[in-house]
Amino acid sequence: MKVLLLKSTEDMNWGGDDYDVISLNPISKALTDCYLPLWSPSPLKAMLLKRLGTVKQLYLSLKVRYADNIVTFISLRCNLLDDVERLYSSEMDMEAVYQCLKQYFHNIGYRNIECTGDEDIICFVKRLEQDVPLTKAYFEIIEDEGL
Repeated sequence: MKVLLLKSTEDMNWGGDDYDVISLNPISKALTDCYLPLWSPSPLKAMLLKRLGTVKQLYLSLKVRYADNIVTFISLRCNLLDDVERLYSSEMDMEAVYQCLKQYFHNIGYRNIECTGDEDIICFVKRLEQDVPLTKAYFEIIEDEGL
């Protein structure tokens, strides 16, 4: 079995004179809305707040590489929405944030949040589908003969 990419997961980055603006792809917005609710602390947000003291304007997204629309790499990423915070993010240790993400997602049933093998990619997508139904609009698990 393989995972087929149906739509791009790329976020749009609009460059301005003094700043960049990120327009989140619908799947990034769905991931962020699921795991980092704005007002009430989700378990992930509570963990980040406890360990790092802040989450700023954090968002989640997927980085995907593929060949002939077959996913060869998928990774859950995080970054800051605010351009100024991204430029001057020395206040926030993004590596520490990433380590928190790895631990949190492992605790809720993800084997890895950075996958290269077919089996890991399939497991990641199947697990993601449980919390973020929009995943099915972006990825399809197919039999090898279906290529």
